[in-house]
Amino acid sequence: YIPTPIYFGAVIDTTCMLWQQDCGFHGSCWEYDVTSLRFVYFGLAASLKFLGFLFIFLTWYSLKRLEEQTHTHTHSHTLSPLDT
Repeated sequence: YIPTPIYFGAVIDTTCMLWQQDCGFHGSCWEYDVTSLRFVYFGLAASLKFLGFLFIFLTWYSLKRLEEQTHTHTHSHTLSPLDT
């Protein structure tokens, strides 16, 4: 489970240039640096997609290896010569 709204919210907050001040606490952002927002937002989306692809590939690769080992192990027992 990856809480992506939290990640994207934190990334968007890093590009804020002007925060609303209310009694010493910062509220919502009034102005964003749109250039850095564009790069950071796209970068996070691309990174998460790549990470997902990497996990899918690693799962596929490990299952393929496991299947090959099982297939080889099964055939080595069934194709042994008969003793007479």
